[in-house]
Amino acid sequence: MKMKKVGLAFGVGGIKSLGKKASGMLEFMNLAEDSYGDLLGDADSMLLLGVRFREASTSWDIGAMRPLSIHETPDEFIAFPFVKGTFLF
Repeated sequence: MKMKKVGLAFGVGGIKSLGKKASGMLEFMNLAEDSYGDLLGDADSMLLLGVRFREASTSWDIGAMRPLSIHETPDEFIAFPFVKGTFLF
């Protein structure tokens, strides 16, 4: 019986307050082998950087995530931008 090779996936990050209504965010994720197929190419990990704006019942995250690889040199691609809204009701 052939066993499928599975990689270790983990993430670590943090949030730092930048004032009453804003926070900075940073996260690093190590990806399991073949977890995203060809979507990210040869990327071994992801780096996310952003800012969170908070209100009483909403928050907005604006940032970027960049695939990282130890197997290839960086090209012209910089990062995927993202915007996320959270509404509490």
